[in-house]
Amino acid sequence: MNGAYANRSGNGDADSGDGWAYRGRGLFQLTGRANYRAFSEWHEANFGEGIDFEAEPGRAAEPVYAVRSAVFFWLSHDLPDLADAGLTDGATDSITRRVNRYTDSYNARKEIMRGLRDGGQFDGICRFSVARPRFEDAE
Repeated sequence: MNGAYANRSGNGDADSGDGWAYRGRGLFQLTGRANYRAFSEWHEANFGEGIDFEAEPGRAAEPVYAVRSAVFFWLSHDLPDLADAGLTDGATDSITRRVNRYTDSYNARKEIMRGLRDGGQFDGICRFSVARPRFEDAE
């Protein structure tokens, strides 16, 4: 794992151990020293808990931080704007491209979205005509 992520996303070389230390954690697989650092800064600005995820990367796997790291990824990659296009194949493809352009899972992701949409999983939740609150406005 150290070699696979060496000298990428703020990691040091293979001997640094960064590849293993900053491996994917959280619901969206936060990976790389630079991303752990950015998540720490965002988390402190929004929650003020004084946690340094770069110094304590394992904490990103704790349930509350696993979810918050996914929110960080979602917001920092402007995914709400893409999702606001609706529950469509086009919106799903746009989000997939932003998350992992080179994946071969485009069709599978659309099938999952259609199943959730057509099965009523989003009924009463998605209201595209209502203004979406911005995260930074939350208390």
